[in-house]
Amino acid sequence: KIKKLYIRTNVNFSAGYSKFVEFINNVKSNSTNSNYGLSLYFSKEKDKKYDVSISGDINYNNQTTSQNATKNNYFSNNYAANATIYYKKAWSLSSDINYYSRQKTAQLKSINNTLLNASIQRTFKKDEYTVYLKVRDILNQNIGVDRNYYNQTFTETRNDRLKRYFLLGFTWNFKNKAAKAK
Repeated sequence: KIKKLYIRTNVNFSAGYSKFVEFINNVKSNSTNSNYGLSLYFSKEKDKKYDVSISGDINYNNQTTSQNATKNNYFSNNYAANATIYYKKAWSLSSDINYYSRQKTAQLKSINNTLLNASIQRTFKKDEYTVYLKVRDILNQNIGVDRNYYNQTFTETRNDRLKRYFLLGFTWNFKNKAAKAK
């Protein structure tokens, strides 16, 4: 936490490496998989006034195999922003957006999608009760994508996920309702 500015920050580095040796039709094959990533996060908040954050993840993936001299190098990125604004401490308006980018490979095309969500809520009786309305996946682009590389196989799995929907809800926070002392 940067105290003078009251900003929270986070920086992460990641790296991974794996190597596979196998014999296919009595021919030795070497496969390697390496990935490197950098994540940045910044947030600023003021209690019951606002809460804002931004983040970004950049990952580089590198796969090679000696069996057919195939190389796959691609970036995958995720950028996000979240914001909540409070009005008279009882109302809040929130929104978040996530942008996912997966670079093109020799076998696969690039895939990009954006998820945008929003909500409005009202609290009652010192935050004991909350009524809210949420809209999820406003742009209707929620997809699941998973890329894997193992030995000689490079796969990309895509699956459908729950698309745009609206949710009206109510919560009751009763955790601090202990009996009053006499």
